[in-house]
Amino acid sequence: MLLLCSFLLVLRIAAEPTLVAIDSPLDGTILFGQIQTLKVSLHGVQHGSSTQLSICKSVELIPPHIQLDARAEIPFPSSKENRSCVLVGVVGERNLQAQMTFDATSGTGWYGVSVSLFEDNSLVSFSQSVVHISVDNYIDDDLIDNNARIGLALPIGGGFGWGTIGYQLAQVLTLDSENDVVFLREVHGGTMTERERKMVESGIANSIGVAGGAGGAGGAGGGCLPFTVIHALGKFPALDTMGKILSGGSGQVVGVKNVGILFAETAEWSESEIASLDFFDRVFVGSSWGKSMLVKAG
Repeated sequence: MLLLCSFLLVLRIAAEPTLVAIDSPLDGTILFGQIQTLKVSLHGVQHGSSTQLSICKSVELIPPHIQLDARAEIPFPSSKENRSCVLVGVVGERNLQAQMTFDATSGTGWYGVSVSLFEDNSLVSFSQSVVHISVDNYIDDDLIDNNARIGLALPIGGGFGWGTIGYQLAQVLTLDSENDVVFLREVHGGTMTERERKMVESGIANSIGVAGGAGGAGGAGGGCLPFTVIHALGKFPALDTMGKILSGGSGQVVGVKNVGILFAETAEWSESEIASLDFFDRVFVGSSWGKSMLVKAG
């Protein structure tokens, strides 16, 4: 039975469409511990004499053969016993932030977390994520050989470019028994097959308790790790780590050695970008043309 242990509201003025969003845990987060916290926010809630708002949350253990895409345009299926709702009172136009706790009583596995916003008993917005919760398989960090560890600071799975590359890297490194893969970004297990989820199990276990690992909302935390880290590089604001690492940005992790995988088919490179690339011990590029442009730029 999932219990609503707390519900905290912070009011801020806004004028937006009525939306609900999960702030934490984000899709692909690796979590440890049976009791977890869910943070959600409501945006653009408008007060009216006939308006009755309620937030409903559901946390369901996903069967191994079931796939759930957090980006789907329909809410995750949920059972009545795992669903809890709270009425929300609003005065004026507001943004609301709510904090709830939930109990992962079904044990270690992949969970579908969903939050729905109802207005006058009609669904107006929802948000969802798929996370991995490890209840009882914590690995003592002192028992791990850091010489065998390799950190992957890029997404794993999810059906998009970097996620596909991340999954393929994880697969190759996991098949090599000399490597202990550590996930430092989100692992999109919801869209994986049962076989793919089994493949990432050891990497998930290795990632629990690692400072800056995927257990911190997809890699938040930062720090210098005592093993080699592979990074996704490119001129894409959401994923580019070239400039962020050296600036000390939130959530950036580095290792004792750092390897970059660069996808940026361009001839335009600034001096600062070249200087950022010099930070990495080795950089792999996506094409011979891209390599020639980098060499030409310095």
